[in-house]
Amino acid sequence: MINLFLAILVVAGGLTYESLSHNSSQEYIIQNGNEHFLIEKDQEDKRFSVHYELKEKDIYIECKVKDFSFNKDDIGTIKKEGEGHIQLYINEHKVDSVFQSSFVIKSLPSGTYKIRLELIHNDYTPYGVHEEFEITL
Repeated sequence: MINLFLAILVVAGGLTYESLSHNSSQEYIIQNGNEHFLIEKDQEDKRFSVHYELKEKDIYIECKVKDFSFNKDDIGTIKKEGEGHIQLYINEHKVDSVFQSSFVIKSLPSGTYKIRLELIHNDYTPYGVHEEFEITL
């Protein structure tokens, strides 16, 4: 079932990355029907924080990482502190590696999803830092 879901996700447009503007006072915006609910959360001291917004069936995600640079060119090479990428998991299955701080997950079917974003070194070892949230479309 999950393989079919991932195939549909990839064939139907897959993951699309776009720029995302962010209002620093808003940590999470959750849409329920046509209403938006704002949840603020103090994350100033965190190394890795995730902000997301649901627009119809698209999830707009922005990641803030302190002292970090996304580096696709050095993927698979020696570990260098402060460089790497994000691994995206949907319902515990790795879906993609992300090399920028803002991106969009497009056109997921209706349902509840556990989204996990994990910070990864160039050599694929985890930083031990992740964020996750559950969302219902």
